[in-house]
Amino acid sequence: VTKQDYEAIAYNMPNKFGTFARCYVERDEDSFKNNINVYLLCEDHLGKLTMPSRTAKENLKTWLKKYKTVMDTVDLLDGRVVNLGIDFLVKVSPGKEEALVLQECYRSIINELGQYKLQMGETFYRSHVVKALSKVNFVESVMDVQILQKFGRGYSDVFYNLDMKMLKDGTGILAEKDVCFEIKYPNLDIRGAIDK
Repeated sequence: VTKQDYEAIAYNMPNKFGTFARCYVERDEDSFKNNINVYLLCEDHLGKLTMPSRTAKENLKTWLKKYKTVMDTVDLLDGRVVNLGIDFLVKVSPGKEEALVLQECYRSIINELGQYKLQMGETFYRSHVVKALSKVNFVESVMDVQILQKFGRGYSDVFYNLDMKMLKDGTGILAEKDVCFEIKYPNLDIRGAIDK
């Protein structure tokens, strides 16, 4: 049974037993046995990432027994959600209504990022944000895009050192194998300003 098989099995478990929104599978190289680590995340009723319930994990453990090899042992582990925010600065054509251009910038970023359902271990690229802003009418140039971690009530309590995980060229943030990035509240977590 391959890693991809384990992922497919987790995603295809009947909904009545629980559903998983993200799954990452790896063979535990430090294990003496054929141990498989399965990292899992679910979505709440609003489509936001959350930890799987104990019941869903127990159901998956039972479901996997039908498919796993006798030699494999499986550990079901919680993935980690890292909530991100975006601050941007753009230069706008003279004489254009700045508030309207900013609204278009927000809409463009949300639409662009909505096309990318980030998986666990997947890098978050600043270029997606820059691309979205560059599409907006009357935006002359993108001056700056900052990616930051969001904390507090309603956000994940996972601390993730974004500076340490930034690609050397500054184009993206690497996710560890069990980490999934999420912009949880786009209307609050994306903030923009006009360069004067």
